[in-house]
Amino acid sequence: MKKLALILITAWALLFAREAAGDNASTAAALRSRIINSAKQYIGTRYNYGGKSEAGFDCSGFVQFIFRGIGIMLPRTVVGQFDEGVKIELAKAAPGDLVFFKIDCEKITHVGIYVSDSEFIHAPSTGG
Repeated sequence: MKKLALILITAWALLFAREAAGDNASTAAALRSRIINSAKQYIGTRYNYGGKSEAGFDCSGFVQFIFRGIGIMLPRTVVGQFDEGVKIELAKAAPGDLVFFKIDCEKITHVGIYVSDSEFIHAPSTGG
C-alpha cells in the first residue's frame, strides 16, 4: 500500500445501489471488504503495460480485474473508469472507492483502490 500524495484529484464512489440493488449497508460493507482483500493478494505483482491478468497489471487493468472478480464490470481504461464514477471528496472516500491522479500532465493518468487512512493499492509503473 502507498500513502496518497498531493496528486490525488478525485475519488470514485462505488455505485453499490446499481450493482447490488435492494441490498442493505452490511452487504455493501462486505463487498467493499472483498474488494480490499482481493486487491491485497496482488500486491507485488509485476507491472505490465496493458496488463490485466495475474501475469502482470497496469493500473486500470488491475482495478478492472479486482472488480470483475466480485461481479462489477468496469471499463478498461483510466479515463473510462473515471467517466463511470461520481466525484466525491477524499474525506468521504470509503474502502473500495477508486482514487484518480494527474501525474505530470493535465489529464487523468493513474487509478488506485482506496483502503483507508489515505492509503491505496495500485499497480505502479515499473520503477514507480
